[in-house]
Amino acid sequence: MKKPSGFTLLELLIVIAIMAILATAGLVSGIRVQQQFSFLAEYKQVQSILRQPRIHAITQLGVPDSTDQDGDGDITETYIPPAYGAHIAAGTITIFADLAGNDSVGFYKNTGDPAVIDTDLASYTISNSKYALKFYNQTSGQYEAIDSLDLLYSPPYANFAASEGASHTTVTNSTIILALVDTQNHFARYFVIFTKSGLIEAVADPAQFGLENYSYDFYF
Repeated sequence: MKKPSGFTLLELLIVIAIMAILATAGLVSGIRVQQQFSFLAEYKQVQSILRQPRIHAITQLGVPDSTDQDGDGDITETYIPPAYGAHIAAGTITIFADLAGNDSVGFYKNTGDPAVIDTDLASYTISNSKYALKFYNQTSGQYEAIDSLDLLYSPPYANFAASEGASHTTVTNSTIILALVDTQNHFARYFVIFTKSGLIEAVADPAQFGLENYSYDFYF
């Protein structure tokens, strides 16, 4: 007697189970890739805005001279400030013109005498609450939340200086290392700032510059 052709119920169930496993794996992989793309887009945006002050210093971007910083009596003209900076605090990066160049380092001033309040040029807030921009504290050996960090570039050669914290302590280390971290999905990418030149390098791992001990436990 000829056996009936076709699949048994058990065979069909096995095939369905395999297809379900493959579909789930593909979905998880797709979500992971989307998360990586979103994180990299944020990283590129932060990279772009952090590099703006150096570009402004080299191109000597003029800013409105509404408080007559150059003392010529004309408040309708533009003015080249002593420095351009990036102020990083609480997940926001503010690009500013440092109008009061009367201190050795300079820092972001947004209160007090109108004559020394800095001019905001741009502002960017990290878009997702699960992302955090952290500063490597070379004393503690840990990445920490950024209380206050100012990166300053003086025109026309973009001479660099930096200060950190509420007391605006001058940064004297040869490098400043920042990490953009996705705390939920365990992604991290880095910015290495060379204090001699002010150049900001975007890297997947600080070990690329011989900084083997400065990596988070995770990155991609």
